[in-house]
Amino acid sequence: MKVVLLNTFSGGSGAAQSTRRLHLGLLGAGISSTLLAAQHCGEGGGRGVEILRPTIWQRLRELRWWEKRVLRPYRKTRNKDAVFSFNPMRMVKLDASAAFSDADIVQLNWVGWGMLTPEQIGDIRKPLVWRLPDLWPLTGGCHYAGECRRYEEHCGACPLLGSSREKDAASNLFKRKMSAWKNQRITFVAPSRWIADCVRRSALFLNGQNRVEIIPTGVDALRMKLISRREARQRLGLPEDGIFVVFGADDAASPRKGLPLLLEACRIVTERIKNTQLHLVVFGAGCEKVQFPPSLQVHTLGKLAPDKLNLAYAAGDLFAAPSKEENLANTVLEAMACGRPCLAFGVGGMPDAVIHGENGFLAEPFDTGSLAAGIEHITADAGRWKQLSENAREKVEKDFSLERQVLDYSKLYRDIIETHDKFKSWTRQISL
Repeated sequence: MKVVLLNTFSGGSGAAQSTRRLHLGLLGAGISSTLLAAQHCGEGGGRGVEILRPTIWQRLRELRWWEKRVLRPYRKTRNKDAVFSFNPMRMVKLDASAAFSDADIVQLNWVGWGMLTPEQIGDIRKPLVWRLPDLWPLTGGCHYAGECRRYEEHCGACPLLGSSREKDAASNLFKRKMSAWKNQRITFVAPSRWIADCVRRSALFLNGQNRVEIIPTGVDALRMKLISRREARQRLGLPEDGIFVVFGADDAASPRKGLPLLLEACRIVTERIKNTQLHLVVFGAGCEKVQFPPSLQVHTLGKLAPDKLNLAYAAGDLFAAPSKEENLANTVLEAMACGRPCLAFGVGGMPDAVIHGENGFLAEPFDTGSLAAGIEHITADAGRWKQLSENAREKVEKDFSLERQVLDYSKLYRDIIETHDKFKSWTRQISL
């Protein structure tokens, strides 16, 4: 069985890391896997990784030429924090890859920022799987829709673009997707129950010919070592005493990740419990863009190498992921693998991993007082903290292990190939 995984970047982002982990897990299980990417990024090289041959549009993409052109009419009205991908031109040549031509299964992952056009996806004539890292496959261009649900009917008059026109850039892409994919059979793999429900409601996929499966993201728990808080703080040069709340993201300054809400929750805790030594540890790109209150003890670590990531999680009494909208963050699963309780709002896919009162705390969206109560609940009692920590690690080992993910995907691939072969045989007999 030969599997090809397509992702815009070979490494770096959360979606790329998830794709790379699956790729390496498949190789470790003896399955032929190739990761095809449009751009090399971070530590994304290695065995079975191939950078696809670019087109002239890829070069223009690097100059952000087409993106500026599409978004120009909305430069004064659009939500500057929203991420869009309109994918108007072919960036890469799929047929130039021997691995793609020989593949039994093609799996799409994060293919935004122009990697594949809707038409290229519609032209794939192989069994097609699409792991859903966000909402882009379902929408007219946004990767997260906020409170908008227009993709359940038809995108247009996009609130994130600040558009009042039904025929806008979002409507155009939605129509392109609908036309290109109307005869395409796609097996969607949802990492969370939330995004599985979203794809079932999308107007793009109401024809009943697409399959939706839930396979949680896997993390390599064996590589995330259980390190004491004291040792981790010493190795990172942090103070040893006090309550440590850890926050991290690819882009720590992204409004969707909710850092300002966490800052307010920390302020509430320090005011409510006098003489509390509360420390906030922040990692990820964009730390320098955040204005931290001078009254709060903040330790910024910037973008971390994998070996330091384990230490950052372990240094905390808890990991906080106050995202306003989230599929299911890698950081939450990694922190739990390090034996740290997690604090999050009960939104998106977070409840799939964070079980309230068992391995963490689910705060009321988007109540900073409830978030503050979560910090207090997790840290107030040493015995409770120990139990929450043990449960967090056990949850990952049971439901989010890389081994289980690889097993579930390999079973799915074999089932799809068998069904595809039966369908081909049936159509061949009909034609005779």
